[in-house]
Amino acid sequence: QLLIFVRSLYVMLPYILLAFLFTVIGRSTAAGIGFGIGASVLESIITGLMLMAHGWLAKIPNYLLTPNIQKINSLAQSSGGLTINMGSNTIQTPSSIHAFIVLAVYCVAFIAISFTLFQKRDVTG
Repeated sequence: QLLIFVRSLYVMLPYILLAFLFTVIGRSTAAGIGFGIGASVLESIITGLMLMAHGWLAKIPNYLLTPNIQKINSLAQSSGGLTINMGSNTIQTPSSIHAFIVLAVYCVAFIAISFTLFQKRDVTG
C-alpha cells in the first residue's frame, strides 16, 4: 500500500510543481491551476503531432511528462514494457529508470525556476 501511495505521489509531483511554477510566474493561484491544466492538455496535442512527424521528432515525447508518468503507473500492472496506441502511431514507453530520472529532472527544474523567480520578487514592498 505504501509503495502505491509513494508512486502516485511521485507521478503527481511534476504537475504540482508545474502549477506552483505558473502560480509564481502569474502571481495568482488561478493562473497556476489554469496553466497547469492547459500545459498537460497541450502536451498531449504536441505529442500526437510529433508522432505523426516520425524520425527524430517521434523520439522527443520520451522526454515529456506523460509517457514517463504512464510508465511509472504501469509498474503496478506489469513488469514489461508498455505500448501506447495513438491512432495509427505507436509509442514504446521508456524504461522505468529513464522515466524516474526524467520526472526527477522535471521536478528539480520546476523547483529551481520557481525558487529563483520567487527570490527575485520583492515581497517587502
